[in-house]
Amino acid sequence: MTSERARRQRREELRVAALDRAALKAVLGTKEGRWFLMRLLDECRVFERTMTGNSWTYFNEGGRDVGLRLRGRIIRDGHVELLQLAEREYIRQAEKVKEGQADERIGE
Repeated sequence: MTSERARRQRREELRVAALDRAALKAVLGTKEGRWFLMRLLDECRVFERTMTGNSWTYFNEGGRDVGLRLRGRIIRDGHVELLQLAEREYIRQAEKVKEGQADERIGE
């Protein structure tokens, strides 16, 4: 009984992982999706120091862990090139925003 339950659980995990991979590929397949993903990683403080010297460090590290897990998933699923493209596009779009040249359409 236990082994049947374990097999059923494993099949379910594999189905969920396949859905996750497909969804991530779809998000990375559009400029808007890549922008959103990079904004999420930015909000998670993946590329920043999180140490504050007080208890906010724990909160910041929790968010950072979520972002690192997502980034790791992207890499493990073989989307390194799309992640690099997202990073380049994000930097370009963020510069446009700072210069006042960007509007609400991504990549315009």
